[in-house]
Amino acid sequence: MTTVRIADEDVDVGATTADFGWATALPPRFYVDPAIFAREKARVFRGGWVPLARVEQLGEPGSYLAVELAGEPLVITRDKAGEIRVLANVCRHRGMVLVDGCAAGTALRCEYHLWTYHLDGTLAAAPMMRGVPGFDRDSVRLPAFRHEIWLGWIFVNLDGRAEPLAARIAGLESAVADWRFEDMRIVASVAYDAPWNWKVSVENFAEFYHHMGLHRDSLTALVPAQAATCLDGDGGPWSSSWVEVTEDYLFMQGDPMPHLPPRHTTGLQIFTAFPLLCAGGQPGSTFWLQILPDTVDRHRLVWHFLVPSKRAEEGDLDAFIESSTHAMELIQTEDSAACVAVQRGLSATDTTLTSLAPLERGLWQFQRWLVDQLADPDERSR
Repeated sequence: MTTVRIADEDVDVGATTADFGWATALPPRFYVDPAIFAREKARVFRGGWVPLARVEQLGEPGSYLAVELAGEPLVITRDKAGEIRVLANVCRHRGMVLVDGCAAGTALRCEYHLWTYHLDGTLAAAPMMRGVPGFDRDSVRLPAFRHEIWLGWIFVNLDGRAEPLAARIAGLESAVADWRFEDMRIVASVAYDAPWNWKVSVENFAEFYHHMGLHRDSLTALVPAQAATCLDGDGGPWSSSWVEVTEDYLFMQGDPMPHLPPRHTTGLQIFTAFPLLCAGGQPGSTFWLQILPDTVDRHRLVWHFLVPSKRAEEGDLDAFIESSTHAMELIQTEDSAACVAVQRGLSATDTTLTSLAPLERGLWQFQRWLVDQLADPDERSR
């Protein structure tokens, strides 16, 4: 049992047992307590590696994409030379958020007082500031954050102190290499507001166990969860599960992606790089569930659908996009209803949770990692 001290109070966490057979779910407080969410913001979202976007979302050189993560307005830029940066999306003059959405352009302009920044974060223009004694133009620039690109995803480490990402998830990279995510392109996206704690979404994504209940009239006949297996991450900050799918599911997929080896043309793989990368591959395409936490009980979900770059360039994707988004919306409707109900239950005064099921090994891997991040060094699980 590990004790995590939050707001001058010790919280017992049974999920961190080294023996999965004795694992229990995280205490409900981890999903409803603003003090725990505040520590997650500091140690998990600022202190860890978080996926913000994919490289192809930046389009051509000379473009930007605004993203907000747990109250931190960020903007990813790609300058004319093609270099990618993650910058603070806040004007250094009076603090207004600079830009929203995505666009092509040579600069970021604050509409409040027209202060303007180059895509590398340096100041381009500050009207009527010439001759102001305390103003040093060369020292004014947008803060830049450390980032890494992994399989096409742009990850950020806001506090700049995390160990390099790629080495930490080398085991996961090996496990998902056959999908060639670095060559995938987003061709459709659907966004949702999610009025529940971000961990509920991660945990729902990371296991097939709920298919036999929640999706019994939709997915169960196509994705028989009882046959799912979860990889041993050997303590790494990731999880991955695999399940063989039925012939009906394969028929809906159409022709498998030509680069896949035979073993990946008959199943579905989902994986999570902790804390927030949730993605997967299936014979005909891949997908990414983007999770952007906002508050302790609200976040934003964006489902992204990806295909190989060659197929994206060829076009003729209307049928694929229609069928994929329609199927996802049906499943997400079921998931959303359940996640809302889970959050209600976790908010109840006397809720206590018990053992995890064998198909929930991915949850245990995620929760052990999370508690390690939240606990002080002398309290970390072994």
